[in-house]
Amino acid sequence: MKRIVAFVALALVFGTVDAKPVPKNIPTETTKSDIDLLQGEWKMIVQESGGVNLLDHFTLTIKGNDWYSRNTTVDKPPIKRMFTVDSTKSPKTIDLVFGQSVTKKGIYKLEGDVFTTCYGTIVNSDRPTGFKPKDKSEVLIVWKRNNK
Repeated sequence: MKRIVAFVALALVFGTVDAKPVPKNIPTETTKSDIDLLQGEWKMIVQESGGVNLLDHFTLTIKGNDWYSRNTTVDKPPIKRMFTVDSTKSPKTIDLVFGQSVTKKGIYKLEGDVFTTCYGTIVNSDRPTGFKPKDKSEVLIVWKRNNK
């Protein structure tokens, strides 16, 4: 009898605890990171700086944190760079590393098969704050996933 009373008392105590639902946006081990989602082949569809549309003859291959860009109008191998992203910032940030002391700071957004970036065109310049280049010191690039 004492066990039943103790069990009922415990059930009442723990049953009245204010249990909060688990938020749905907490990443789990199976949630893909933006680095995972960026992997693969991309084709440049827009390149704009200072209100001027620039050449868009480039492809991009992302493997891990390696960024391979290639001008499709010349017969040369792709240029390899390293990159990092921080998807916890708003807007999300991306840094392209050209060497030990050369970094282009940018922002990005990933919407399905469209990857949009905006960078400072001057090495080690401030990070853009929006996706509309304010002048020739910033460049907007839009990539579309190449779904061969």
